[in-house]
Amino acid sequence: MRILLVEDDAQVSTVLASTLINQSHVVDIAIDGQQGWELLQVCPYDLVLLDVMLPKLDGISFCRKVRAYKQDILIMLLTARTDQADRVLGLDAGADDYMVKPFDPEELIARVRALQRRGSSSSPIVTWGKLRLEPDRRRVTYANQDLTLRPKEYTMLELFLRNPQRIFSRREILDRLWSLEDDPPDESTIKAHVKGIRRALRTVGAEQMIQTLYGQGYGLSPHVEELPTKGERTQAIVAEIWQQVKGLSFDRLSVLQAAVNVLKRGEFSEELRSDAAQNSHRLAGALGMFGFSEGSQVALQLEQLFESGDLTNVQEIERTDELIQYLQHYLTLQDQAKTAEPKFQAPNVSDTPTEARVLAIDDDETLITLLQEVLRPFGVEVIPLDSPANLWQVLDEIQPDLVLLDVQMPEINGIDLCKAIRASEQWRWLPIIFLTVCQDFQTQSQVFEIGADDYLMKPVVPSVLATRIFNRISRLQVIQQSAIAASHQDAVLPSL
Repeated sequence: MRILLVEDDAQVSTVLASTLINQSHVVDIAIDGQQGWELLQVCPYDLVLLDVMLPKLDGISFCRKVRAYKQDILIMLLTARTDQADRVLGLDAGADDYMVKPFDPEELIARVRALQRRGSSSSPIVTWGKLRLEPDRRRVTYANQDLTLRPKEYTMLELFLRNPQRIFSRREILDRLWSLEDDPPDESTIKAHVKGIRRALRTVGAEQMIQTLYGQGYGLSPHVEELPTKGERTQAIVAEIWQQVKGLSFDRLSVLQAAVNVLKRGEFSEELRSDAAQNSHRLAGALGMFGFSEGSQVALQLEQLFESGDLTNVQEIERTDELIQYLQHYLTLQDQAKTAEPKFQAPNVSDTPTEARVLAIDDDETLITLLQEVLRPFGVEVIPLDSPANLWQVLDEIQPDLVLLDVQMPEINGIDLCKAIRASEQWRWLPIIFLTVCQDFQTQSQVFEIGADDYLMKPVVPSVLATRIFNRISRLQVIQQSAIAASHQDAVLPSL
């Protein structure tokens, strides 16, 4: 709420204002009745906290004047007078509540919440679809998932929730959420706060709840009950991509079966071993991302057999064949189950603004396609690079915010690529995240030693990957801003 505090005692007003601001209220202070009356006519206040003994215009007269001017505003009188006659006089003058000094700040906050409920004729908890705001706990959830918001983002979302049918212009948002003592923000600041709310909602797949009407302002989107949950949205995207690319996974299984058939005939070559291991590696990564965790583990076992097993040993060949047959059966059953699942409408994310450009270096086109689709709703654009030979040219062309690498790739492995980027004068600052099926501690230690910023094992939850991406980019921005500030400070220091 935007609150007008009319109090001539500076010490009292400072404590009260601080208490209210800590509860995400916007507070303006007037030191006498006349100044308070003038502010009331130019700012849209929800509540007036009013001392009775005021210079220029006393609280009782102020209260009567307000009621003659504006009936819907809430008024609470604050005074050191304890006589019942004084309380009756204040309430008859139009006050909604009356507190006697000194009082407990917690009681004041509770009474403000009670007045807020009375003013809105509703519960203190406000909801819009699956979105829920609990003012007493300063908690915001969507489908029982907690959202993390900055203080001004919280107050802006509360403003939207308490006025769900309204669209607020920038001017109206300023009037409601910024006190007169604050420097008024420009339009980009308002946009940044709306963007922050959307980013928080995006972690639960609900960024569409905030709408922008160009030339008018911001507010809640209608038809919120029709919005799918995050799980449904991700499920729809993954199911759609699986139908598009599942043939490639079955083709890779066929390659593995053909390799075993060759081994059974007593034929063997390093080229066959390498090709089979690479297809097993790609299967492990892709199946994990599609939610087929058991199939991913079997593919990892096959990769290890083709990489380091004795492929001239009959028992090893038979074991490899059994694993391939099992994976074929498992994948067929999973595909049938996917086909039989209830279908959800895949979300239209064409209007989702791009907030991060990520270069993904991987030769697995299935995985790249999946990453592009599941990260797009979070504002992440994934740009694929299947040939590391073009790395420097692509970096210059697209200027990415971050690079995603796999450890194992056919032409050059991710570790060598990471070393090359860190050795580049132009690109050594670029954040690098490894996304791989490699689970051994030695590999993880090695990638951090050569300069990787993060290490995630497939499969990974899309929202977690998006959060890691934005965290790394944000950390880099903080470092860069600190370096710029330090250089400016050095430039203005007088020479000794």
